[in-house]
Amino acid sequence: MTTVATILLSYNRPRMLCEALSTCLDADQLIVTDDGSDFDVTALIRACRPDADIVWNNPISVEKRLRMARVGALINAALSLVTCDVVTYLCDDDLFHPQWLPTVRAWFDYYPDQH
Repeated sequence: MTTVATILLSYNRPRMLCEALSTCLDADQLIVTDDGSDFDVTALIRACRPDADIVWNNPISVEKRLRMARVGALINAALSLVTCDVVTYLCDDDLFHPQWLPTVRAWFDYYPDQH
C-alpha cells in the first residue's frame, strides 16, 4: 500500500492552520512548516495532530520576508523528513477535499509504476 505524506505550510494563521490540519487526517505522515508565527504553533499542532513533525525556520523581519523566496526553503526543509512514497503539500489557507488523500493513495496503488 502506498504511503502519503503531506507538507503543510503555515505562517501566522492559527484558525486556518487548525482547519487545514483537520483535512490531513488521512496522511500517513504530516510535516508542518512554520515560518516564524507569533503564536504557540507547537501547542496548536499538538492539540490537533500530536503525531505531526514540525519544521521551524527562524523568524525574520517583515521587510526581509518580502524579499525572500520562503516557500521553496520551507518545502525543501520538510522534504528532508519525508519517509513516505508520495508527497502532497497544502498551504494553511487551503483545505483538502475529504477524499483527496485516499484518492491519491488509491491512484498510486493502481498505477505503481508512476512513482
